[in-house]
Amino acid sequence: MLKWYPSDADKHLLSRQTGLSRNQENNVHMSVFIVAELSFSLNKPQQ
Repeated sequence: MLKWYPSDADKHLLSRQTGLSRNQENNVHMSVFIVAELSFSLNKPQQ
């Protein structure tokens, strides 16, 4: 399982740079995190 999650400072910076609200940025991050988790799970060698 991936453990990365941006700090509050990183989220604030991303929100300012993209013009997204914090809620929108959180939604984008969660979507990317879910896709990364699924990709990691699907590409993990089968035992």
